[in-house]
Amino acid sequence: MRMTLAIEVKDLDCGFKLFRTARVKNLGMLKTRGAVISAELLLRLKMAGCAWEQVEVEHYPRRGGTPTGASLHVILRALRELVWLRIRLGKLTSARN
Repeated sequence: MRMTLAIEVKDLDCGFKLFRTARVKNLGMLKTRGAVISAELLLRLKMAGCAWEQVEVEHYPRRGGTPTGASLHVILRALRELVWLRIRLGKLTSARN
């Protein structure tokens, strides 16, 4: 995600994000679902000229459930969405220039 979308964050998928409501409302509807949604959100904020700060959060070990992020199906779906996002938002940035 960092190389493809040029988003400089340490933990893109960390679930702890705080935003000003007005900034997020001005972004419109997000198009992606699943693994790439955090990338789309941050990319759209970046394109809108927003800046962000990062703070450390403590992660605890999983207590239950089974992680699914390493399954081939999930990885392929995320890659497909990432390529789609890059093409789609690349067109949007070209149209603005």
